[in-house]
Amino acid sequence: MQFTLRLLATESSARIPFNYQYLLTGWLYRVLADADGDYARFLHERGYQVASGTWSRKTFKLFTFSDLRMHGYEVRPKEGCFVLTSPVVDWTLSFYVEQAAEAFIMGLFQDQHLTLVNRHFQTELAVERVETLALPSLTDTLTLRTLSPIVVAQKDNTGMDQYLHPYDDAFGPLLLINLIDKYRSTRIDANFDTDEPNLKNFSFEPLTKPDRLRSRLVTIKEGSPQETKVRGWHSLDFRLHGPAEVLEAGFLAGLGRYNAEGFGCVGARG
Repeated sequence: MQFTLRLLATESSARIPFNYQYLLTGWLYRVLADADGDYARFLHERGYQVASGTWSRKTFKLFTFSDLRMHGYEVRPKEGCFVLTSPVVDWTLSFYVEQAAEAFIMGLFQDQHLTLVNRHFQTELAVERVETLALPSLTDTLTLRTLSPIVVAQKDNTGMDQYLHPYDDAFGPLLLINLIDKYRSTRIDANFDTDEPNLKNFSFEPLTKPDRLRSRLVTIKEGSPQETKVRGWHSLDFRLHGPAEVLEAGFLAGLGRYNAEGFGCVGARG
């Protein structure tokens, strides 16, 4: 399911930090924990898992969210923030859950207040309404657009992540393997090889011209010992082909890496 929160800043000239993604993730976990502590702990500490090689496992949270869509703002680089010139902010959340859980999860966000706090300022946003988004017809081909940057990385010889451009030859295969693994993590009977998913029936095709793509470097856990910088690509339209039930997992859980930190959220291209 996907739904959009219409948020209203409670004060004029409210400030949104550039690196707000991790703050949003923390708020989401708190909302979930207030209603169902076991579910929140499962997502935060364990997640959905799938075998990766002989001794390791990959873990997925199976939710993601869009960039904040601010209806009016000024950029303040020296302060490291956006200053809202309109109180209205829209935010899309996406969960890959069973249909029976959808109404419960949506209901958690009614009448909530979202507080963004960092070392420099605090901003409060009130949830004015929650709006369900219609899903596209789920077929074996989806034409999509990014609602938040997509992150695909490959380790170099030193073990460091190298963030790939959507036109890099390895971008599509790595994105698709990650997608298949997300699907497999929720299905013990998924008909895919344990270690090497077969990409024969899958394809990724970027549609946006390379010179129109934009990358963004985001700092996660800013100011902490676990601070990490992640680069993703946005303003990207693309086409995915594969079994419809697998594409649904990617559409709702997010594509690429760091989905629970606000990367890889997608919508149907209009």
